Amino acid sequence: VDGKAPNLFSENGKSGLYVTPGQHKVQMCYTYSRPGVLHKTVTTTTDTVEKTLECDPHQAYLLGFDRDNEVFTFEQYSE
Repeated sequence: VDGKAPNLFSENGKSGLYVTPGQHKVQMCYTYSRPGVLHKTVTTTTDTVEKTLECDPHQAYLLGFDRDNEVFTFEQYSE
């Protein structure tokens, strides 16, 4: 996050990162594994992508990865 190590947390089986309100440049990649034919598992990792994320105060967001379209998603979280 912004060229520094992220401030991470883990809660209720989910993990994430804390950021202050405003814009932040985030570098990310996604890794997933699936059963293979010739090998027990096949692991795929995307290229590193840099995105600028806009965060509002007192809000939670979900950062995800759409495997079908191979794009990262970022949306406001609401319960």
